[in-house]
Amino acid sequence: MSFDTAAIPDGATVLSVTLRLRRGTVVGTSPFTTHGSLSADVRNGGFNNNVALETADFQAAATATAVCTLSNAAANNDWSECTFNAAGLLAINKAGKTQVRVAFTLDDNNDRGDDYIGYYSANNATAANHPQLVVTYQ
Repeated sequence: MSFDTAAIPDGATVLSVTLRLRRGTVVGTSPFTTHGSLSADVRNGGFNNNVALETADFQAAATATAVCTLSNAAANNDWSECTFNAAGLLAINKAGKTQVRVAFTLDDNNDRGDDYIGYYSANNATAANHPQLVVTYQ
């Protein structure tokens, strides 16, 4: 996900950051019960030095890794949320885009079945469903 964080003043201190993702669907068994925890990595600017979503982003170096662990949204249209740690706060880009990627601890539980959770993207027609990066600064 890309968030425009350029509106944060250069001299500001980032006090807290909360990532919010609205659940749209779960297929199979919820990966929160089969794939471990869901954590977020942050890149100041863009993963792979590009703010466009690319396959290479998933292997690209992060500015800060595992900055938070998202909660399990209990039902569709509920939010998974997490609060960034100190390294995550420092990774916020005050001059442009901040990118966040999420991944479960395990990529697969090898049961040969589909087990995934779907979150709404910024392309969703309803703005209230879009991913949110709530930044508090002074």
